[in-house]
Amino acid sequence: LFRSNEDNDRDATLQELKKLRKMKDDFNSWFKVTLDSVELDKRKRIKAEVGSIVKKSIENWRKVLEGQIEYNYIEDSKILIRCFPFDFESIINNLVTNSSTKFKINGTYNPKITIETGKNNKGYFFIKYSDNGPGISKSFKNNPKDILKYGITDKRNANNEIIGTGMGLWIVNNIIQSYNGYVDLLRNKTENCGFYIDLYFKGREN
Repeated sequence: LFRSNEDNDRDATLQELKKLRKMKDDFNSWFKVTLDSVELDKRKRIKAEVGSIVKKSIENWRKVLEGQIEYNYIEDSKILIRCFPFDFESIINNLVTNSSTKFKINGTYNPKITIETGKNNKGYFFIKYSDNGPGISKSFKNNPKDILKYGITDKRNANNEIIGTGMGLWIVNNIIQSYNGYVDLLRNKTENCGFYIDLYFKGREN
């Protein structure tokens, strides 16, 4: 067996245990929400109201995180389309997971998430999502769309170590594209704090 000074460093061991505990807690939260949302019929395209899917996802997260985050939901107009409900649950789950992770790392005071749904005058349905966290890192300010790429992440811990997988927003982008939509991240270029992502998509209404 190889040994190093770190093997005998009690503080380093405690830090590693804390990291493992956090990973376990984050995984359990994600697993709980995902397990609640996965049902066989949710992989069938059905006529569903996206607002109801969003609200149910928010309620699941409220229970899991026990009121640690304030959620504001605004429904400008109803979205009734044929879709896979699990797609929109996945979108909310990935976005909330990203926000909650950044809230914890940065110690965001009074963390808030706002979600707005509706339809614009160009015929697109939308989900507008924002939080009051630290926002995207400076390296992505000029080209915020880079965070939609596979394997790209701006999630780092207090030691500036990469902790994200780069999968969450890539999944969100792929889902939206499958509904003939697009993702708008332009507001992140001008805002000093907070994360902003607008999802525009279409769907079969009949």
